[in-house]
Amino acid sequence: MQKICMLKNEVLDYAWGTKEFIPQLLGIAPPFIKPQAEMWMGSHKKAPSKVLTDTGTIPLDRLLEKYHIDILGDKISEKFSGELPFLFKVLSSSNPLSIQAHPNKSQARLGFERENSQGIAIDNPRRNYRDNNHKPELICALTIMWALKGFRKPEEIINLFEPLKDISGKCGIDILRNQRDETGIKLFLLNLMDMEESDSRPLVEEAAKIISTRNDRSPAYEWVIKINK
Repeated sequence: MQKICMLKNEVLDYAWGTKEFIPQLLGIAPPFIKPQAEMWMGSHKKAPSKVLTDTGTIPLDRLLEKYHIDILGDKISEKFSGELPFLFKVLSSSNPLSIQAHPNKSQARLGFERENSQGIAIDNPRRNYRDNNHKPELICALTIMWALKGFRKPEEIINLFEPLKDISGKCGIDILRNQRDETGIKLFLLNLMDMEESDSRPLVEEAAKIISTRNDRSPAYEWVIKINK
């Protein structure tokens, strides 16, 4: 096995990235032309790290194919079929990131196989499953950040909509009032997400306007105002 000297990691230039943080972290001098959104350290097929060895450069996924037991050890190699079981990312965003819904392992495997059989390319925008893995995540914040996760209980959601009586009917809150469980939350959310923008935008703006006049604003209301901006 070659002597590994260093990893050269791929940086993805999504439009929501910043131009400073990741280059500065890597000690790269300005000017920074494109937004640098994510630096990936791992063996993901989309952007595997390049391993600099004493005999040349090789993508980490290919190196693992040859030397997975040497790199991962017997137990990890056997458990994860010779693949690195995580992807380490450094993210730097200038804008709020999109809502994400991650599959479990079974859903990911079936979805990935289904889209492969349909001939949908990995980089096709229509693609939902770009690999066969689930996406449990662990976040370590290097700077101040906010993350919104999960859903409140039905009673909490209903109570938060009380000040919005003039528009809550249009938002479909009665769906949740009539079914106060996870299924009700799902139907309520689908109703909101399926709205045409011409209908949803005025509702969100009106909600933010009503909330902004209140003195007893909860953190939930503050986020409505922030996200609307």
